[in-house]
Amino acid sequence: MFNKKLLLILASSMLLVACGTKPAASSGDGQDYEQATSTDASGYSMYIVGSSWNNWNPDNIEEQANCKFAKEASGKLSYDAVITTDMIDSWQGFKFIAHNGWGEQYGVEDIDIEKCNAAFQAVMGVATHEELEAAFTSPTSNRSNLIGATITASHVGTYHIEFDPTSFDSKETDKTTYTYKFVVNFTAA
Repeated sequence: MFNKKLLLILASSMLLVACGTKPAASSGDGQDYEQATSTDASGYSMYIVGSSWNNWNPDNIEEQANCKFAKEASGKLSYDAVITTDMIDSWQGFKFIAHNGWGEQYGVEDIDIEKCNAAFQAVMGVATHEELEAAFTSPTSNRSNLIGATITASHVGTYHIEFDPTSFDSKETDKTTYTYKFVVNFTAA
C-alpha cells in the first residue's frame, strides 16, 4: 500500500512539472504573491493648482478640466504645464493636490529629481536627492512651490510632469518626508 501512495504522489508531481506549472514568487516571509508588472493609476486623480491654475483655489479644482492630470499609456498620470513670457511678471508658482482641498498636496519635496531631465534640474538648481533635501524642507502640510517667485525668461517653456501614485519610494529626515512620486522634464520655449 505504501508504494502505491508514493507512486501516486510522484506521478502527480511529474504531471505538474510536465504542465509547466511554476511556483509563485516568494516574498521571503513565507507568503506567495504574483509580481505586478505595470502601473495602474485608475482610481487616482491629481490636479495642478497655482497662480495660473484656478488662482490657488482648490475648492472647485475637480471641475476644472485645464487643471486635471491625464492618464498616460504607461498607466501614470501626466500634465504639461506651459509657462509663457506673460506669466513672468506676476508669477507665484504651482504645486499639486489630489482633491479639492489642501489636505493631500505635493510640491518640490515630492519630485524624484534624479529622474528629471538636466534642463529641469538646472531650473531648480539641484540635481541630486541630497541637494534637493538641503534646499527644500517644507512639511507635507505646505509643500514648496515649483519654480516659485523667482521665474525668469529662462524658465519659459513646457514642464512635462508625471505622477506615479503607486511609487512608495520615500525618505524621512528630521525636517520632512520626501516621497519622490513626481518626475518633471523641462523643454525650453
